[in-house]
Amino acid sequence: MTRELVSVTHTTVANTEIMCELMRRIVALRLLGPVTPVLDNARYQRNQAVIALAKELGITLLFSDRRMHRLLNKRKNRVIIQ
Repeated sequence: MTRELVSVTHTTVANTEIMCELMRRIVALRLLGPVTPVLDNARYQRNQAVIALAKELGITLLFSDRRMHRLLNKRKNRVIIQ
């Protein structure tokens, strides 16, 4: 675990293109071991393009549920990828 925040910043709304760019940046870090970002089920995260690219890059996407959101929001030390 690197505890490094990888982010993609744009002045527009988040979308599929930005999500794909974020995954490419994560892979470019050449991290050892599995990569599993925890996502919040937004439409731009859960679509064929993102899922296909994640599979191609060897990234496992973990889509959270409402209970996880409540837990994460209660924690003071949380990592947010925007």
